[in-house]
Amino acid sequence: MNKRSPPKRRNRWVFHKRIVILAIAILAIVGPVGIFYAWDYRPQTLIDDTVSIKESHVQQFSVDLSFGSRNVEIAVETYNIPVYVTFWWQSGPNAVVYLRSQPVAVNSTWTSRVTLHNSGGQYSVLAEKSEAYGEGLTTVHVRVTV
Repeated sequence: MNKRSPPKRRNRWVFHKRIVILAIAILAIVGPVGIFYAWDYRPQTLIDDTVSIKESHVQQFSVDLSFGSRNVEIAVETYNIPVYVTFWWQSGPNAVVYLRSQPVAVNSTWTSRVTLHNSGGQYSVLAEKSEAYGEGLTTVHVRVTV
């Protein structure tokens, strides 16, 4: 009877050793993918510009959507003259307009959240003055965060 006890302990040790090796292998595979996902999907500011415009200001940016849709927040502030904001996605002949001519009043900030689902191509934000104000300059602050 004494001879049978050591093999049982040995079998348990081999079983636990295999579980530990399997857990390490899973972490070695899943860990880098999780880190890559977390790095790409961390909160970040894509655009944060303050510029003086005579007519319009366009900013283009790309967003990685390899793991699915993302929410983007667009904030535009104008100081002297009202502006309108348009936001769209373009890839070759394909285009999707997310926001069209959203008004931003003087000395106020307009903010909108949009869910992006088109991968590849370029996203563009356009801030343009109302033509009723002629050739005057206005300063706008455009911020895009994901």
